[in-house]
Amino acid sequence: MILNVDGVLLGNELLLKRKVNVEIVDGKITHIGNGFDSNGRTYRGIVIPPLVNAHVHAGDFAFPEYYTEMTIRELVGDPDSVKYKLLQSAGERVVEFIQEFLDNSMKYGVLGVIDFREQGTVGLELARRVKSKGKYLFLSRIEEGERVQDVVDAHGVGISTAFSYGRETLVRLRDVFSRKIRAVHISETKRLWLLNDLEYALQVFEPNLIIHGTYLGKDEILTLRERRTPIVTCPRSNLWFRVGIPNMEDLFEGFKVLIGTDNGGWLSPNLWRDMELALLLRKRRGEETSKEILKAATVNAYDLVNFSPVDEGGEATFVIVNDTLNGIDRAKDVYTALVKRGESVMSVFIKGEETFRST
Repeated sequence: MILNVDGVLLGNELLLKRKVNVEIVDGKITHIGNGFDSNGRTYRGIVIPPLVNAHVHAGDFAFPEYYTEMTIRELVGDPDSVKYKLLQSAGERVVEFIQEFLDNSMKYGVLGVIDFREQGTVGLELARRVKSKGKYLFLSRIEEGERVQDVVDAHGVGISTAFSYGRETLVRLRDVFSRKIRAVHISETKRLWLLNDLEYALQVFEPNLIIHGTYLGKDEILTLRERRTPIVTCPRSNLWFRVGIPNMEDLFEGFKVLIGTDNGGWLSPNLWRDMELALLLRKRRGEETSKEILKAATVNAYDLVNFSPVDEGGEATFVIVNDTLNGIDRAKDVYTALVKRGESVMSVFIKGEETFRST
C-alpha cells in the first residue's frame, strides 16, 4: 500500500517533510519518498503520529455536565463526592461509557489513553472488559478493605493525592508497581501544594508520572526534571474546576510534558482543545512552543504506551489530519496551524489498516 500525502511529521523531532509518499508493508512503514507515487492513494492531509491522552477519568463519561455548579472537592474529591455515587449507580454500564469515550477519542486521532480507573477491584474488572483498537492503559487503586495484590494486574496505579493512603500502603504500592506506571495527582490545588505533597510523594511513593502540578514552582519542576519524571498538564480541567492556571512558563523548558483532558464528565475527549489552550497560556507570556506542545500530545508519551514515531521501519500507526479544511495547507507555520486547527482528522491507521475515516 502506498499513500500520497501533503506532508508528514517525522521521528521524535516531528520534522516536517512536504509532498511525500508513504509505503506500508505488513503493518510497517518501509519507505517515505519524495513526491507522489502514481500507484498511491492520495490524501489531502498531513500524517502525524498518534495522539496520547495521558490522563483521563474515562468512567466519568457516564454523567456529562452533572452538577456543574459544584466545587472540585464536592464533585470529584475522594471518597465521598458526588462522582463516586454516580459511578456506583451506573453499575456495569461504566464499560459502555468508557468504550464510548475511547471511540470518541479515536475521531480526534487519540489512539492512546491512560485512565485513572477508580472503584478498586470492581473498577479494574470493568476496565478489563473494555475493547480498544488503540492502547488503553488503566491505572487502578485500592478501596477500603482491599489489598494491593488485588489490583496488581492493572497497567499501573493512579492515586488521587499523596495523602490518600497511609505511609505503609504507599510504600507497598511503590514496591508492587515498581516496574509499572505509578501516577499521582500533585499540587492540583493550592491547599495540597501548601501541604508539600510533592516532597512527600517523592520520598515515600516515588511516582514516575505526575498529574497536574498546577502550583509547582520553578525549583520543584527542576527537581522533577532532574529525576526525569514527566508531568501531565490538564489546562482545561484546571480552569474548569477553578483550581488555578498551570505554570506553563517553566513546564516546557527542557522538560518532558504530557497532556491530558482529565475528567470525562466535564471535559470532552478532544485533546486538541487542551493543546490550543496550552499554546495560548504560553503565548500570553510571549513564548512560542507549538512543536513542543505537539510533542507533549504525541511522542513524549510513547515510552508509556509503546507507540513509535512516524518513520521508516516503524509501525504504520498514525493519523492523517485534513489540511485543506482549515487552511493548514497554506499556513506559514504548520506546527502552530496544527495545534490550532488540526482537530479535523480525516483518517486513522493502526498497524497499516485504516480503522477510521471521516465521512
